[in-house]
Amino acid sequence: GRMQLSRGAVPAIVHREPPAPIPPRPGVGRLGQILDRDLLRVCYRSREALPFSYFNDAGELVGLDVEMAHSLAQGLEVALELVPVDAELSDGSVMARNLAEGYCDIVMSGSVMSMDTVTEVAFSKPYLELNLGFLVRDHRRNEFQSRSALQDRDDLRIAFPNDRYYLQRMAGLLPHAELVPVESVREFLDEPDERFDAFAYIAEAASAWSLLYPRFDVVVPEPGLLGLPLAYELPAGDSAWRHAVDAWLELKRADGTVEQLYDYWILGLEAVEEPPRWSVLRDVLGWFE
Repeated sequence: GRMQLSRGAVPAIVHREPPAPIPPRPGVGRLGQILDRDLLRVCYRSREALPFSYFNDAGELVGLDVEMAHSLAQGLEVALELVPVDAELSDGSVMARNLAEGYCDIVMSGSVMSMDTVTEVAFSKPYLELNLGFLVRDHRRNEFQSRSALQDRDDLRIAFPNDRYYLQRMAGLLPHAELVPVESVREFLDEPDERFDAFAYIAEAASAWSLLYPRFDVVVPEPGLLGLPLAYELPAGDSAWRHAVDAWLELKRADGTVEQLYDYWILGLEAVEEPPRWSVLRDVLGWFE
């Protein structure tokens, strides 16, 4: 088998190419429009965002946030469309335009809540608190254990997602390091010349990549660098829709859904309903046990 959505899915269309937006109706809030058209449109990042949203070896869009999108549509009793967006994580203007113009109603794809974008989009309440860490070659993990030792070093080249959010955080944490933006984590992992010493990323997401690339390991230096709150991006100025999403998130935290999805997609544990054992190797690369 391969990694599947671990809960009941609603009818869904996954677009690989951007479809036309659904123009918002003046004077009608987004929640009302979603219910009227019986359809929720969710933006996912077209760059693979393990383990939040990505295409598995069978060409299915899967991941923790894809499951959450199904859950939200199920809660609203509407159908689901997943539409791609290609933008930096912190490119608030692109996300704000997509949300405002009705291309999608919500972005669900591993977004870190950021003050950079808070003026342009609205954020839901955080649904997970994750950690900043480093993806490093196994034999160098000891170099990255101590935060104070890292801060003093001036010989490190650190790759990070091409994203203002990470750049600002990393510049504060590693003032003497050379910081190099890359378009994809694979650019770091597949680099033959070891041009980079480490890749700075969400530690829990980096763990998924370290299963795919066993020569690499994830290190969260002590003391911890930074908590990263994950939240969903929503159209600015629509408080009724934001409150509905927040209420649904409260329910999903209270009923254990978020914890189960965290266990399944991030820790790789069996979920209560016993979906196939989580394995990035089997799932992404199609290696079967």
